[in-house]
Amino acid sequence: MNIPGDIIKLVDIERLYTHVRNLEGERHPITNPEGLRKAQEYISTELRRYGVRVQSHTFTVDGYSGQFQNVEGVLGDATLPSAALLNHYDTFYGTTGANDNAVAVAIALEAARILATLPDPPTVRFLSFTLEEENPAFQKKLFDLAHDLGLVDERRRYTSNKISQVLQIHDSMARARWQPGLSMGSVNAHVTKEINDQLTPQLKEYLDFQADLYCNVTFLPGTFGHLGSWKWMDDAIANGKLIKYGICMDEVGRTIKGEGHQVLPPGFPLQLAKMYRVDPERLLADWAFLVSNGPADLVGNVFCEYCRAKEVDLPYLLMHIPMDYEGIKANFPQTLGSDYSALWRENIPALALFDSAGWRTPYFGHTYEDTIEKLDFDQIGKLTKATLATLMDPRLS
Repeated sequence: MNIPGDIIKLVDIERLYTHVRNLEGERHPITNPEGLRKAQEYISTELRRYGVRVQSHTFTVDGYSGQFQNVEGVLGDATLPSAALLNHYDTFYGTTGANDNAVAVAIALEAARILATLPDPPTVRFLSFTLEEENPAFQKKLFDLAHDLGLVDERRRYTSNKISQVLQIHDSMARARWQPGLSMGSVNAHVTKEINDQLTPQLKEYLDFQADLYCNVTFLPGTFGHLGSWKWMDDAIANGKLIKYGICMDEVGRTIKGEGHQVLPPGFPLQLAKMYRVDPERLLADWAFLVSNGPADLVGNVFCEYCRAKEVDLPYLLMHIPMDYEGIKANFPQTLGSDYSALWRENIPALALFDSAGWRTPYFGHTYEDTIEKLDFDQIGKLTKATLATLMDPRLS
């Protein structure tokens, strides 16, 4: 499959780099709301500059004062069913968020710029969501208590290395043991008991409060995370907006030279996987990880055709899950990892793209080491080309 030559020529690596550089920095509703606001304004301004019609989708969160803004840009006829290019622009607290998720925003902006130059562009919604990472109502309560107990300072930094180490150990143990359907609070309480000998009274009080706060959280999307996308989808359904299919990117564009930096994702149905230039023996960290739901078989196959095109030649592992949302939620809930879960919930065809995140080591996600110099802009350019070609493909129109 050949990609149109004019598309190849228009993809600009320097523009992609500039977008990431401009967005890099903490973008969090509690620890840096100004950074979050500036990112939302930057995305809106860039889309309008390209001639894309932009509107803000405003929503609130139970238990938290204030409003939040998703960005929705529309190219083409908004009354028609559209493709959707999804990303999130918020960050985890205490991280600069280059890979997670400024790269995905940059790809969407570059795709919008190029598609807007076409005389008859496809109808595409460019959706940049906030609050993908965590529920701010939960986080504010935890931050406030941690500050009152002297565990963090005014800038939400841990007040000692010991506190930092213990809480990171607790968090990693709880994340490893939690599965959808289990109470997060119950899992956290069990981990707290296991490391009780390492806890000061202040840490014990904090972790007990955290367990109580999370006691009713048994499923993350729409409750603990992915809030912006789920709120947008609720309103889209109410207002009759029709999505033909979606492409969602989260943590893409980071590769690592040399062998031994990659493992295949455990717990995923890899018997369903299709691979192109992926070598499980050498553990090379140079491929894109693609996941599609039952209705998205064609979307995934079309995207992969363009990845194999000589103009792109992007290694990938595609895992197609031939199930509807309820089947995925019951059998492979670990695949519901980002904002595409809102589309999967409605059984809308959607393709999710990652660089495999924590299965690629060293991993810098959710830290201040998630910086622009760790990104592979050749890889990012290839992802942009494959995305553009997919959005233009007549088989998906």
